Amino acid sequence: MYFCILNLIIINLNFITMRKIFILFLALTFIFGGLANAQQLKSIAKAKASVNAVANTNAEIGAFKMNGEKPAEKPATGKQVKLNSLLGSGAKATTVYSEDFTGGMGGWTVVGLGDGSWSVKDESNAGGTAPELMLEWVSGSDFDGQSYCMSPVINTTGYTTLALEFKQWFRNYQGSSVLGVYTTIDDGATWEEVWSETVSANFVEVKNLLITNAHVGNANFRIAFGFNGNTFDIWEWAIDDILLVEPDAHDLAIVAINLNTFVESGSTVTPQVTIRNMGISNEATWSLTLTDGDAYTSTKSDILINIGDNLVVDMDDWTPADGQYTLTATLTLTDDANTSNNTLTATVDVIEFSTAFAWNAYHEGGLNATGEGPVNIVLQTGIMTQIAEDDSDFIMAADYVEDEIYGIRYADGVPCPLVKIDPVTGVVTNIGGGAVDLVGFTYDVTTETAYVIDFNGMLGTINLETGEVTNIGGDYTSVIGLACDTSGNLIAISLADHIASIDKTTGTSTIIGNLGVDINYAQDICYDRDNNILYGALYTDQGAIYIINTTTGAATLVSEVIDELTGFAIPYTLVGPQVVLLTPEANAVGVALNAEVSVTFDVDLTAVDLTGITITPDPGNVSASVNNAVLTIAHDNFNYNTEYTVLVPAGAVSDGINATIEPVTWSFKTLLDVAACNAPTNIVISNVQETEATVTWTEVGAGTQWRVKYGATGFNPETEGEEKVVDVQTATITELTGMTTYEVYVQALCPGDVTSDWAGPVSFTTACAAITTLPYLEEFEGAFPTECWTFVNNHADPTSNWHIDNYPDTGDPALNILWSDENMMDEWAISPVFDLSGITGEIALTFDFLMSYEYQVDPTNGADVMVKVTTDNGTTWTKIWQEEDYGTFENWTWYTATLPFSTYVGESNVKFAFHYLGNDGAQVMIDNVELDYATSVNDNVTNLVSVYPNPSNGIVNVQVSETSVITIVDLAGRVVATYNANANETLSFTQATGVYVVKVESNGQVSNHKLIIQ
Repeated sequence: MYFCILNLIIINLNFITMRKIFILFLALTFIFGGLANAQQLKSIAKAKASVNAVANTNAEIGAFKMNGEKPAEKPATGKQVKLNSLLGSGAKATTVYSEDFTGGMGGWTVVGLGDGSWSVKDESNAGGTAPELMLEWVSGSDFDGQSYCMSPVINTTGYTTLALEFKQWFRNYQGSSVLGVYTTIDDGATWEEVWSETVSANFVEVKNLLITNAHVGNANFRIAFGFNGNTFDIWEWAIDDILLVEPDAHDLAIVAINLNTFVESGSTVTPQVTIRNMGISNEATWSLTLTDGDAYTSTKSDILINIGDNLVVDMDDWTPADGQYTLTATLTLTDDANTSNNTLTATVDVIEFSTAFAWNAYHEGGLNATGEGPVNIVLQTGIMTQIAEDDSDFIMAADYVEDEIYGIRYADGVPCPLVKIDPVTGVVTNIGGGAVDLVGFTYDVTTETAYVIDFNGMLGTINLETGEVTNIGGDYTSVIGLACDTSGNLIAISLADHIASIDKTTGTSTIIGNLGVDINYAQDICYDRDNNILYGALYTDQGAIYIINTTTGAATLVSEVIDELTGFAIPYTLVGPQVVLLTPEANAVGVALNAEVSVTFDVDLTAVDLTGITITPDPGNVSASVNNAVLTIAHDNFNYNTEYTVLVPAGAVSDGINATIEPVTWSFKTLLDVAACNAPTNIVISNVQETEATVTWTEVGAGTQWRVKYGATGFNPETEGEEKVVDVQTATITELTGMTTYEVYVQALCPGDVTSDWAGPVSFTTACAAITTLPYLEEFEGAFPTECWTFVNNHADPTSNWHIDNYPDTGDPALNILWSDENMMDEWAISPVFDLSGITGEIALTFDFLMSYEYQVDPTNGADVMVKVTTDNGTTWTKIWQEEDYGTFENWTWYTATLPFSTYVGESNVKFAFHYLGNDGAQVMIDNVELDYATSVNDNVTNLVSVYPNPSNGIVNVQVSETSVITIVDLAGRVVATYNANANETLSFTQATGVYVVKVESNGQVSNHKLIIQ
């Protein structure tokens, strides 16, 4: 789940070796009114498997599909629909057999595979009334092959043709399967196929078939429903209301009126009507009429429909005006024995289509969507337009605030921050703040207040500038969305499948009513404020758009989406003229003294009251006028270097109907007088070292000399600090203290003993002093960033940057990095500077590491963790190790690596770094980083190794006491040669001139030895 709540029981613990925690399933128990209901939330935040996930009770709940790991329990189903029978009423010669499974299996038996997988369930998924026959996947009871569920014996003596009708519902998991209807007269020894179809998508339907094979007329006749495939690939196949009749001689039926429930205003559509020949005669003389009850009537007739066939009839084009219509299709056929299926109606709403913003949190093939991230969606059709693809943490909830979108971004176990989303580009700007487990966000246009709510029903207001949340209270459990209507009334939706009104002053809830659909996982609700209609982007077993009745709570399907949508926001019409351009722009600097001041609106203006328009401070002769869509404010020339604020009061202008509701105000600053003694600008601190730094600035006035003041944070430049006067626009300040923060001010000195205001402060922190003594040990137990370490972060997600986290098993801190998405991770953790000029002897770098062999080495090799060294402040880096050099290691197990470092003895400016590079790796932890003399770091090595002569003129001998793998590595980290040596063996080889590392591995231990070839 997204939230640390109630009881979380990890069902799948082997996910630690899975590629992503994308599919982790947890069982959550929610108590609703004393009833225990199992609900599962769907996690969209992709997370690569990590050691932290084992102990994280706030871990994500995975989607119900995963690679190779199917959930033990099937996902909940959506609202069951009721389907009408085409044979269930009207004139028929004889009903031969019927079954609604109220008596259980009733003599139905399983033939072939699948014993235990077929049963009668007290459900009504197939469109009938509970119970129903069901074939379902049961964890641990998969079968792969052919299975039949066979009826009791049906005596068909005297019949030559039979009509079979049944209702069926199929829900797929993956791949495809074959469904079919078969007959037998030898108890399943042999079969005749009546119908079969390869299916891979979910569906519910009434199926009508004619049976004319040689089995009809036999006293031992049986029908069977057959499945061929792997039940792991499905959720279930439900069957109900089986009816076997002797078909009438003449029977045409209207199966469907094929037209969307919603038609866009002003459009022309071609309605279609589907007719089926249910009788045993080919029909070519008939008439079909479709009318809208108003001006539209269309009639088609006399097209041949063979026995058992469907015919889709294109009616005349229809261009309706806005409104609601009842289309009525009427079929006329001479001697039609069953007229009950000759009329069908459909309700159609002709309206302006609405487009909303949403976040595609889980892409399953929705119309026109290409992936996860921001989309626009036409509510009435479910067709999406991808704004951008973004698989980072999804937007949990959103709403329009005037013409801008604000929302809450999902965060795992930490406050869910407030964000702002560009509706055109989909770019998300983090504002911050927020609170843990926030699930709903909405804006009250009546009070201009933004509200949030968490999963446990705590209502609060949220500051749109800071994200600060002020709690109000609340008691509505398992909340998953929040919306506000045009009157300021709050509505929340719960995973308990109902909605409630929320009191804005107390947070108290009053349940309105049940949705009628079983919702699961993340979703959102939002008002269409222009029409005061509550829409829901809801998720049952798939995503869809619903209209929710705020009087009864009932949800009515509008369009199928398939994908899971969150962050649902519907734009609304803003009343009165809206600002599109400010001149000068807000916060502009260097504005001319005679600059135009104007406001451009989105419509032509009518002046209402221009007398309250001001510019402060008053430049003189301020007057306003309107011309088309532009309000212009005339004025005398401004003063130099002055900030001015413009105010256009609410109600000053209108669009001829509605006046502006909000005041328009903004500020700007005029240009400097270059002849004046102005404060310098653009102060830059560079070349920061341990004891000195360089300060540069830009002169923008009459200054000929400059006074630089520097001191501790918060010092007063008028009375405190160190001073330096220079006659160029740069200064080097010296005698600083390492790892100390300073502030710098600069003042211009102008002719006539005139001084400018102080420019600044600008702060900087001096570098650490170089480390000159060994051993050096860093255990990452202090605050982050670690003192004197430098972290270069390039990934947008902070969890995919180097940071300090606790190892779950022990709680000990370590340097940590996580995989969050498929964007490139190029992350550096750079050590302090080491001055090794005074060090003699062999030294080595050791560290502990924990990572995934599967994702860092084999088979994925999705990223590398490298150790690199620089002696020129990072201009060039030399790789001395990467994870695969260690050899084979276990996932999520701590190991110690020891690297020779003697090559850098004598260097005065040495840094090493842990460099994570790749986009498909996994979590890595680093700890106990130590630079020390080699004699102390290799005391635990039991393999006695001798490398001689060293230095050598070319021939080298390596003697080992244990069976070993010997690897020769040059200073660039390249493997030059690899040898295998038995215990107590001396290996001889020739090597070219250079400096090498001889790495000897035995019994899980590694020792490194410097080798010089002269």
